[in-house]
Amino acid sequence: MKKILLSPSINVDRKIRWIFAFVLILMIFFISFLFRQNQKQASTQNWVDLTYQTISKTDSIGMIFAEAESAANLYMITGDAEEKDQVNLLYGQLNQSINELGILSAENSLLQYQIRKLRQLCSEKALLHQKMLALKTVAYDPSKNLQQIEKSNESSRTIRILLNSIREIEKGMLTNRVVDHESSNSMSTKTSLLGSLLAFLLVMVILVQLNKDILLRKKAEEEIRIRQEKYRSLTENAGVVMYTTDQIGQITFANKQVSHLTGYTADELDGKHFSILLDPGRKEKIIKYYQNQYEKKIAVTHQEFLCLTKNGSFKWVEQSAQLLFEDTHVIGFQCMVRDISEKKLAEKELIESETKRKENEYRLNAILDNSTALIYIKDLEGRYLMANHKFREFFQLSEEALIGHTDFDISTRELAEHYQLTDKEVLTTRKPIETEEIIETPTGKRNLLLLKFPLLTPEHELIGVSGIATDVTDKVELQKQHLEALHRAESAQQVQEQFLANMSHEIRTPMNGIQGMTRLMMETALSEEQKNFANIISRSLNNLVVLVNNVLDYSNLKTGKLVLDNYVFDLSEILEDVKKHFEHSLKNKQLPFHLNIASNVPHLIKGDAHRIKQILTNLIGNAIKFTEKGEINLNVSLRELGLNHIEILFELSDTGIGIPEEKQEAVFESFAQAGKKISSDYGGAGLGLTISKGLIELQGGSIGIKSEQGKGSVFTFMIPFGLTEKNDIVASQSDYTEKLAGKRVLVVEDNQVNQKLIDFVLKKVNVKADLAIHGKEAIAFCEKNPPYDLIIMDLQMPVMDGYETTIYLRQKMNLETPIIAMTATALKQDQERCAEV
Repeated sequence: MKKILLSPSINVDRKIRWIFAFVLILMIFFISFLFRQNQKQASTQNWVDLTYQTISKTDSIGMIFAEAESAANLYMITGDAEEKDQVNLLYGQLNQSINELGILSAENSLLQYQIRKLRQLCSEKALLHQKMLALKTVAYDPSKNLQQIEKSNESSRTIRILLNSIREIEKGMLTNRVVDHESSNSMSTKTSLLGSLLAFLLVMVILVQLNKDILLRKKAEEEIRIRQEKYRSLTENAGVVMYTTDQIGQITFANKQVSHLTGYTADELDGKHFSILLDPGRKEKIIKYYQNQYEKKIAVTHQEFLCLTKNGSFKWVEQSAQLLFEDTHVIGFQCMVRDISEKKLAEKELIESETKRKENEYRLNAILDNSTALIYIKDLEGRYLMANHKFREFFQLSEEALIGHTDFDISTRELAEHYQLTDKEVLTTRKPIETEEIIETPTGKRNLLLLKFPLLTPEHELIGVSGIATDVTDKVELQKQHLEALHRAESAQQVQEQFLANMSHEIRTPMNGIQGMTRLMMETALSEEQKNFANIISRSLNNLVVLVNNVLDYSNLKTGKLVLDNYVFDLSEILEDVKKHFEHSLKNKQLPFHLNIASNVPHLIKGDAHRIKQILTNLIGNAIKFTEKGEINLNVSLRELGLNHIEILFELSDTGIGIPEEKQEAVFESFAQAGKKISSDYGGAGLGLTISKGLIELQGGSIGIKSEQGKGSVFTFMIPFGLTEKNDIVASQSDYTEKLAGKRVLVVEDNQVNQKLIDFVLKKVNVKADLAIHGKEAIAFCEKNPPYDLIIMDLQMPVMDGYETTIYLRQKMNLETPIIAMTATALKQDQERCAEV
């Protein structure tokens, strides 16, 4: 049974062995035959390749020769030294190429003869060019050089004919060798068919073994698949973009991280050239960079460039590109890309910061060196670290003699100790100090205003002390001159003010007496002629009073010593008083005056009634003066009503002579009038409008003018006033005669005219008055008599003036009787001193 079972098995094994042996013999025969055919085919292929190389080398020699000839000709024509160097280089390449051609055609004797002849002609050509180049170096002569070029062209034509001959010989040989190679290929094809049949038989024999190989391959593929899955998982979860490309740069794989960087999905990039992710401006340069890596087989490169994303924005990336090899052949690139936009931004900011720092350093140095101040920096030990040009120039010190030294090295010990003390104060207190130093310099004593301050780090650590000194010698001298000039000006101001006070007192005192007596005289029984005389005197006095008051007011406005009152008054009453004041003048000129007050203008307002009356008096007086016929109108209206104030608009129009347009601004200037004829015909000092404008602006208002020559003028001004409150007391012109009757009044006045005037006025209202001619007499009256109801006190008197008398009555006698100051002066300090005592 066993024999039956084993016998077929043995027979099968024998058959397999015979078949295997037969197949092996056939394979050996076939392989040997095929080897010979391959050798013959390789031989014919080598001859064909050698012929192609020979033809290619011949063409290369022709190109090099043409370039050398062109460079030589260019040098002969232009004299460019670069072309001369190019000639020498090309002839070296030409000799090398001829030698290589000789090696390629070593088996062909005919070609060897041609190549020797070519080498000889090229050598002669090179010598000819060297002579031409040498001739060019000696002297540049275009005509001679062109002759040399023409001579050279004959030799060139011979060389080209020889090269064409070589090329034609090689082309003939190429045709024969290609025929031999194709015949060899035909035999190889037949042999291959036979080999295929044998291979089929061999395949049938080894099917069992092939089945086993398939099983092993499947197992291997499974292992490869598992490794690929691991690799894909690794790349997908990597923190950087990973992708691969083939040899020409087409993307074959990309991990999912690529979408975060570029906006493209991996599928969108599959099969695309990697250049779609490059900045168009640098695309060509980057592609050449990786072509160079591919050609030179550089294993790994690193490069930074701008990546173009899907939405058109750019990101800075760093790419590491590694070549993928299969055996020794490059099959593609393995790339890892990292986003470095933040790094680039930080680098850019750092560069910008460094650039700004250098610019700031340059500016600072420029400022320091061009500053007129003396600037220096010391360390904590007092050594100079920096001093600007002005500092070194001021002390006539070089930078070497100053930097690294202390004040003890460059100054006297006394000064150095003083500077050291102030430095310690700055460092101890950490606060700047300012001193004025008088320095002895080579050019003399100089005054320096020195500011020392501590130098602190951002962490508030002391690193030194700095100083900025300004040469104020000229300024100190100028201040001295200014102080002297100011002293002289103040003295002159005091003299002026004293003059105004004296003038006010000396002029207005008798003028007030005359005015008062004139009024009293007009109240007595006078003849018609006497009344006319009295009226003339009164009008003349009024004009004189206005003139004096204007001069004093103008002076006070200029010096800022004019003070405004602020009390409640009846505006309509003020306007009616002003109208009555001009009744006589209007009547004489037969001019109608119309006063129009808007219904919404309140009667009671708060302000300075006296100044309003003064402004209106000046303006209306001018209108009457310059108007001969027609009319004068004063319109008062409400301009603005606020919570705490009211603005009232006054518009005064006349039909007078008018003012030329070019003179309208000048009429508000001091002592200015519209023309000399106006001054001579109408008179006046030219202060009325100036004072009015000053008073209006002092109250926060404004004034303007519209006028046409020969047709009249319109003056418009606005003044803000305060609104009245419940507790405000209204100033009134009511008659207080009954209230004054029976009162006892002490009048202290040294002027006899004023004494009589005051006494007469007071007696008319039944007031008992005692008269004292100076302060001591007034004190005696107050000590002997019962208390007075009122004391009227002149300020300027002999023996004891009004100030001293009032101080005595208040402080020594504790007298509480009201005292009214009476003086012809009108200065601000007089009012302030009266209120004080």
